[in-house]
Amino acid sequence: MKNIKIVVADDTVNILEYIGNIIKSSPNLSLVGKAHDGEEAIKIILETKPDLIITDLEMPKYSGLEVIEKIKHESNYTPHSIIVSGIKNQNIISSIINLDIDRFLIKPINKGLLISTIMDIFTEV
Repeated sequence: MKNIKIVVADDTVNILEYIGNIIKSSPNLSLVGKAHDGEEAIKIILETKPDLIITDLEMPKYSGLEVIEKIKHESNYTPHSIIVSGIKNQNIISSIINLDIDRFLIKPINKGLLISTIMDIFTEV
């Protein structure tokens, strides 16, 4: 399996570090950028062209959904994506379906679930 390049975006520093550490400690996964808000996420994603974006749903400047929508509609680049959130409702689920998000994970995130979710996405390709 090739090395999977990942950008993580979350405005909660502990979660950003937690997910980043999971990625850094896992074979075949490479953390290529971390962002604390949606605006920073878009900049890093366009610069690094990751294979996967893991983003919080609610962040300052742009939500995770807005980040993915902007990347998909304003560039010819479409990475895989995982949205993480402590919130779940029907409107969010509809938006995720419309934007073709690969997965939606509810916080708190378990290391094993995150790794298996990433691997599932890339074995489906």
